[in-house]
Amino acid sequence: AAPEMAVTMAPGRGKRSPWRAAAVLVLLACCLRPRRFLAFSAAAPLGGRRELLGAGLAGALLGAFGADGAGAALPPALDSRGLSTITVTTGAVVGDAAPVLATLNDLVKQAEKALELLATDPKVDIAPFFGLQSFNTEDSIVKSVQSKSLDSPLSEGASKLRAAVSSMEAVLDPKTRGDVERVGRLMVTAWYQVVRDKLFKTPDSRTSGFLDTMSYTSAREKPESLAKLFGKIKAYIQSLRVLIQFVQ
Repeated sequence: AAPEMAVTMAPGRGKRSPWRAAAVLVLLACCLRPRRFLAFSAAAPLGGRRELLGAGLAGALLGAFGADGAGAALPPALDSRGLSTITVTTGAVVGDAAPVLATLNDLVKQAEKALELLATDPKVDIAPFFGLQSFNTEDSIVKSVQSKSLDSPLSEGASKLRAAVSSMEAVLDPKTRGDVERVGRLMVTAWYQVVRDKLFKTPDSRTSGFLDTMSYTSAREKPESLAKLFGKIKAYIQSLRVLIQFVQ
């Protein structure tokens, strides 16, 4: 039998670390967009090699996706700003903002009406005030087929909210795009937190049993339980109000 031959890998020929690619992006970011890269890197909390390369990767992406200046659009994966940290740019309307302003104001009024009704009657059905039909507030393939729509109930409702944000972008200075998109994502997230709350959905008396209905009613009548739903609705309203400030 032929003797077995040992095979050795030449140095540098094995599996390459992904950090090498990040290092290349660091170099590119420094060369192509030095001011933007240095500004971002200086603001990032650096502790070691990985943190430095992570900042370099972010700087490279910033250079690729955004323009210099305030309001530049960040890739969604990098934009983690909270609502309170976003500065509203006023006087940026460049088109007819009346229709989208009316839409946003109506969304606020609907949510505020839901709060008002819940305060007086904890058992009230608030689904219609959030763009959903009663007893049709869950995502499922069955619901999509029944409604003859490719979108499930929640997806369809969220799509309408995103459309309102897109309408805003059409009448605002492009420099505000990053901020408007971020607030829009926060608004849609707040909406989802409301409609997915366990106390949001009103039991359908046609399909729910007596014990299920009684359990739901008892939970909604507890102030501490209802307070959480109230808080989620108020957060949704606050995000809408921030969007309104852009187009006033």
